[in-house]
Amino acid sequence: MIHARMLRYLDEVARTGSIRHAADKVNVSSSAINRQILDLEAELGTPIFHRMPRGVRLTSAGEILISHIRQTLKEYDRTRERMLDLQGLKAGHVTVAARSGLAQGLLTKAGLAFQAKFPRIKMTVRSLTAEQIMSQVEAGDADLGLIYNLPPHHGLHVMEVFETPLGAVVSKDHPLANQASVRLSQCADYPIVLSDRWITVNRVLTTAFARAKLPFAPAFETNSIAMMKALVLDGRHVTFLGMADVRYSNEEDRLKHLPIRNAGIPIQPLALVHRSNATLGLAASLFAEDLRALLAKI
Repeated sequence: MIHARMLRYLDEVARTGSIRHAADKVNVSSSAINRQILDLEAELGTPIFHRMPRGVRLTSAGEILISHIRQTLKEYDRTRERMLDLQGLKAGHVTVAARSGLAQGLLTKAGLAFQAKFPRIKMTVRSLTAEQIMSQVEAGDADLGLIYNLPPHHGLHVMEVFETPLGAVVSKDHPLANQASVRLSQCADYPIVLSDRWITVNRVLTTAFARAKLPFAPAFETNSIAMMKALVLDGRHVTFLGMADVRYSNEEDRLKHLPIRNAGIPIQPLALVHRSNATLGLAASLFAEDLRALLAKI
């Protein structure tokens, strides 16, 4: 069910009597949940929650709606279980292709959670370049692909695109770590670790430093996201990565991702794709749903 997550958010708001508390429980921003509630109220033409100084309470219309939502969620869960039994999801295989930074964090977290639910499903994760990811998905050698800055490509179907902000990444004991955001000029005061020229971030940062007329002589260049993160943990170096390459990684609690204030630093769109004109198997579809839920929180 496409809107299952939204229905669960509404159910949690009704149970807790607070948008903020519900947001904390489902790990989504309160503003995102509030926006969905406002959109739904506009669509229905009636409020579903009374806004009060210390929370929210269902209106009469909201009581009717939440009863329907809870019944719908129960039916959805039962239907999902029947589909799993029907398709024999107790055995199967999902192959995902992505850059190494996503493999080390996002896909590790999603894969472990998926394996806990479906222990007999085999997961294959391939760490590849963008061109290799596109080739593998188009050929059907990978069920799903995660690609930054996807170029126009007729062999792929885009399931969803997530905006992943590019930022400066430092250790939490770095002098810049107490900043809410940074300028490139501040980063230039420290040795820089940069992705090599085969990764889009290299071109973005080279252009941004040139536009800002700042000296740019990276101390390290590498195509290893793991090495980039390891180097900045020394407390001196600065690197540049998308939020999705830091979130969910083993180093997340030791790193700080800082938005860059310079104009012209583009958002890094991250596309979740599968092969065009092909139907995903049930296991891959369910794993894609899990990935979407994690990426929506970034």
